[in-house]
Amino acid sequence: MVTRPILLIAFENVAGHITNLKTVKSWVDEMLAERKNLEECIRILRERAENEDVTMVTDIRILINEVEHESRIRSMG
Repeated sequence: MVTRPILLIAFENVAGHITNLKTVKSWVDEMLAERKNLEECIRILRERAENEDVTMVTDIRILINEVEHESRIRSMG
C-alpha cells in the first residue's frame, strides 16, 4: 500500500481556503521533491511567512495548522 505524504494530504484538504494556491502548491511540491520531513517543512513555511504579506501569511498558517492536525490524527492510529 502506498501512503500519501501528510504534507500533500494537508494541502489538498485546505486548497479551497488558500488564496495564493499556485505559490503554495509550488512550495509543497518542492518540499515533497526534496523529501523534507514534517518538522523541516513547518520550519521552512514559518521562515517564508516572515517575508510575506498578510494574505500569504494566512495561507501559510492555514497549511501549517492542517499539517499539524493531520500529523496528530496519524499518530493516534
